[in-house]
Amino acid sequence: MMNKDAVMSRDMARADLQRQEEDFHRERRERERILQEYKRQAEERRMFAERAERRAQRVTLPGEDAPTDIQLVSNVHEEEKAIRTYQEAFQRIKEATGVTDTQEVVRRFIAQGETHRHLEELKSENEKTLVRLKEEKERLQDAFQELKYSGEAKLSSGQQVLEELQAHLQKEEKRRDKYKEEFEKMTKILVAGKSGVDHLATKVQHIKVPRSHFPAKDLSPQSDEYVLDILDTTDQKLQKLLEELEGQNIGEILRQMEEEEFQASIEGKLPAFNVRIPLPAATKPDTFEDDEDSGEDEGDVVTRASLKKQSQQIIESKTKRKSRPKKKKGKQ
Repeated sequence: MMNKDAVMSRDMARADLQRQEEDFHRERRERERILQEYKRQAEERRMFAERAERRAQRVTLPGEDAPTDIQLVSNVHEEEKAIRTYQEAFQRIKEATGVTDTQEVVRRFIAQGETHRHLEELKSENEKTLVRLKEEKERLQDAFQELKYSGEAKLSSGQQVLEELQAHLQKEEKRRDKYKEEFEKMTKILVAGKSGVDHLATKVQHIKVPRSHFPAKDLSPQSDEYVLDILDTTDQKLQKLLEELEGQNIGEILRQMEEEEFQASIEGKLPAFNVRIPLPAATKPDTFEDDEDSGEDEGDVVTRASLKKQSQQIIESKTKRKSRPKKKKGKQ
């Protein structure tokens, strides 16, 4: 932008200088023409005055009057012709300068000298301005080249930074995909764990625990607190079941369970999905071992819960059987 303004200023200064030079040369030619005309008129007047003076000093002889008069008439015609010439020249001067006074014409010629001097000063100043603008143009061109090369360097540096950022973005996207995959895997595990807890809670829902163990307020089944509460309640129920089975004859209990299951299967009361897992009957169940077994796969845990439920039912039925003979003796 600065280079364009400098070129425009230079061209305007050059055109103004050329126009002023043309005006100056035109006015100078006109002034020289007028001066030549004045010189010619002055020369004619001087010659006319000299001739008149010579005629006055000349001694006229007899018989020479007629030729002298003819010469005087001729001189008068010449003077009239010169006067007309002067008048025509003055008319042209008036048309050229636009003034009617002779003194004004003289002042105009004097002013032309001042104008010439002023034009010379303008010419000198314009030449200096032209040199300064050329220097400014060269400086701007050098600055432009410097900015051009520095801009290319900055562009190269920016490209390098962009490539680094793209590489970092790809790395972060890979890490995001990895975490997303792990999150989906953990989500599946969590869903499976919640399903297992619900299934285990269903298996021991017949076992009663003190009311203080229930939550103080209702929880949403989708919340994590609900799952933790169900798991805690189920653990308390399993602990209660272990306490009830402590000291019992596990072999006898298993035998009774098998009989009841067989009877239930005959009557069509045993669920089709029920699975029996053989357990060692000779050893006494250990509380700590039962806790360790609770960490096995989901199928084993479900079978144990069902076994404990059936054990409790057997214990209750056995208690009822023992009490029945006493009632009969009382009746007898």
